[in-house]
Amino acid sequence: MTGGKYKYLYPYASMYDENGNPAAVIKDFRASFSDSLERLGFQNWDYRPADEMNSTQTYFSLQNLLLRASIKYNFLKYFNLEVNYQNERQMIFSQKYFDNQAYYVRNLVNTFSFYNSTTRTLTKGLPEGGIMAISDYDWQGNSFRSSASFQRRLNAHIIKAVIGGEIRELSAAGFERENVGYDNIKGIPITNLNTSTSFPLTPTGSATLDDKLNLSGENDGILNRYLSYYAIIDYNLLRKYDLTIVGRRDGTNLFGARTNERIKPFWSLGGGWHIDKEEFFRSNVINILRLRASVGENGNIYNGSAYLTASRGVDQLTGLPSSLIANPANDDLSWEKVKIVNLGLDFALFKSKLFGSIDVFSKNTKDLVQQVNLAPQTGYTSALINSAATTAKGLEITLNGSLKVRSVELLSRMYVTYLTDKLEKYDQAPNRQLIILNDPNSVMLFVKGRSLKGMFSYKWAGLDPNTGDPQGYLNGQVSKDYSKILNNFQPDSLVYHGSAFPKWFGTWRNDFRYKRFIFSISLNYKFNYYFRRPGLELSYPALLSRTTNLEYHQRWQVPGDEQHTNVPSLVFPANDLRTQFYQRSDILVERGDHIRLQDIRFSYQSPFKNKGLIKSYEVFSYMTNLGILWRANRLGLDPDVPHLSTAGNSNRVPIPFTISIGTNVKL
Repeated sequence: MTGGKYKYLYPYASMYDENGNPAAVIKDFRASFSDSLERLGFQNWDYRPADEMNSTQTYFSLQNLLLRASIKYNFLKYFNLEVNYQNERQMIFSQKYFDNQAYYVRNLVNTFSFYNSTTRTLTKGLPEGGIMAISDYDWQGNSFRSSASFQRRLNAHIIKAVIGGEIRELSAAGFERENVGYDNIKGIPITNLNTSTSFPLTPTGSATLDDKLNLSGENDGILNRYLSYYAIIDYNLLRKYDLTIVGRRDGTNLFGARTNERIKPFWSLGGGWHIDKEEFFRSNVINILRLRASVGENGNIYNGSAYLTASRGVDQLTGLPSSLIANPANDDLSWEKVKIVNLGLDFALFKSKLFGSIDVFSKNTKDLVQQVNLAPQTGYTSALINSAATTAKGLEITLNGSLKVRSVELLSRMYVTYLTDKLEKYDQAPNRQLIILNDPNSVMLFVKGRSLKGMFSYKWAGLDPNTGDPQGYLNGQVSKDYSKILNNFQPDSLVYHGSAFPKWFGTWRNDFRYKRFIFSISLNYKFNYYFRRPGLELSYPALLSRTTNLEYHQRWQVPGDEQHTNVPSLVFPANDLRTQFYQRSDILVERGDHIRLQDIRFSYQSPFKNKGLIKSYEVFSYMTNLGILWRANRLGLDPDVPHLSTAGNSNRVPIPFTISIGTNVKL
């Protein structure tokens, strides 16, 4: 919604006038412009939000059918057989009807209307009537699993073995389409339309009906199949030493046409040592102490295809069916492989009042699927190949503790995670869009030697004391040549801050119990990461048409302001390159470290009764997102709010505080 000269709805805009009638809110065009067109025969172009609720009808239907069957059979004392089957089907249908008074319909009808000032005639390219948007999808999933297990103890030896397999299939088919000139009573649309003709648009431009509406429709479908069979052997000696061996073969129809590419072997090997059960181990403090280690290789599935894929549609010029090749075939496309090494320690202290685990791990991923550019003479623009590689290292700590003082009992749980990653191999040359323009919260960074969630910025050189222009560096010298600065996107010419994803993060939760009352409080924390705050639009036209920013009051206005502000001056006409440099400079990057009070829960649980209709009940109050207790940035910004989007500033709001009160009753 918009209002007046602003793109977004201005504060306190009213949807009703002083008499209680729906009020028009300016949207897309000035009122004087739309009024002048209405006098020429165009439909009324006013936007009344209160009327839109009565001009739109939405219907949504979701049918879900789930069937499960399971058979378990024990035989020959040591053997077990289990078979499971599951079938799930979802039928999703939705339709949205806009009548002829809906702004969506009137806007399209007017847009495809053209007034000839010479003949004083109005030609309409889109028929009047309602618009019906329909989508219909049918999802089906089938899975079949079977396993046979063996377990036996022979003196100091315990042997467990499992062999099994699984087959899964996921299929979906459906369509989306829009109908125009639709009569919702008769259920009949107008079909004799020329969707390939380009019509002149009001106020300017030209387009076909298919450019603005989904008249030709879209038919989508997928068919994914997975196959896996495996063997697991667990061996324990003297209840002190553990050994686990896993071998499996996984397959899918998403990869190469060759069988040895579709189905790949994977494995893992693990061992454990119960130190606390050794005769030499004596401790009144440590109750449990177990050391474990594992190494193995798993496979990742890429959501793509090794076969030639194309998207079908209608050619805008001829109106005939057409196909656009999206990806060429690659018989060698295969699984992404992840080698994992893990070392862990399990412990319990003080009669198990304090227990937990510590894990150190590394992940080396190779044959990652990446998109590479192809020479134009091949007939394709790009292809998917197994080429990229990454490494990741981390630490996970889990602590659990309990303490009881008279009638008060405390249960405390803490989770700590450290994670760092690095891109080891990537064949594509870096470009400005991937390195500097994209939001690292939603798009990965592909720069060798850096984190996949890394953040780069242009180096800031302060404001020009005479004009308030933002300044950067070019070839080591202070410069305002924004075009050359922006195109100097090589990683060694930029400032690398670190990861936009926290390297340290976790949760600390405490439950206090007094008789039948329970009070719970949870803290979340994230450390060692960065975020980019939104910067002011640096021109007067953009200031009115885009999201506003508090930096407006801090902008440079007169010489000397550069001593106490880093916000550039506003200019006219607009200079988008100037704004791009400022909004992607390192002056707007902040530390994201913070500690958040995530939630508080207070409840009362009644005693359980065997007699009566109500066996027990619980009354509770739950509050979430209570606020940030500490943050590294001094601007009061919430780092968890996505402040920037790929299109520039976004008008996101902080995560809202919520409170709920309820009861659970068992009958």
